[in-house]
Amino acid sequence: MNQRLDDMHTQIKDLQAKVSPLTDSVYKTLVEATADTFKNINDDIQTFNTETMGQQENLRAIIEKHVQQYREAVEPFISEQSAKSVAEFEALKTRLFPIIQNLRQQFTTNVEETKAALMPIFENGREKFVKHVEILKQMADPYVNEYKEQLRAALTQAQSLNAGDATALQAKIEPYTEGIKTNLQAIFEAIVSSFNKQ
Repeated sequence: MNQRLDDMHTQIKDLQAKVSPLTDSVYKTLVEATADTFKNINDDIQTFNTETMGQQENLRAIIEKHVQQYREAVEPFISEQSAKSVAEFEALKTRLFPIIQNLRQQFTTNVEETKAALMPIFENGREKFVKHVEILKQMADPYVNEYKEQLRAALTQAQSLNAGDATALQAKIEPYTEGIKTNLQAIFEAIVSSFNKQ
């Protein structure tokens, strides 16, 4: 029984020795394989900013125009009313009501105008983002599938153990699983870090 546990322990150590270079290799390969893609993403962001600069300026001009319209509609009223007393408050409400109604109508129209200017910018950016996410997914799929197959094989081998052997084996391999978790975490952190640098 002890010999069998020792043999299984040795097999697990061998498996970990095989998997560790794989996880290191997967990490390095993913970083190298995605370097051009990240450069392309960065280039596309720069291109996007250049392509939409005119649209962004148009949007800025529209918003400034709207703010100026609001200011012009309200300023004469505020200037005139600031000099009057509080006793005329009811008369103020009566005069202010049509102005507020007019501003509400302008606001609704202006929201639609702003949305129409903003949507081409949004759609352009969304299309580029979706394209790059799909490229990254296609690049990572072969590595993920290979890793899954190796894990599946290890699980199949581990399932052939009886309950007592499995418990003893679990106690022996638990320290090694932490190393695997650490390597996988490092891979994902590197990927996220690469995205954040863009």
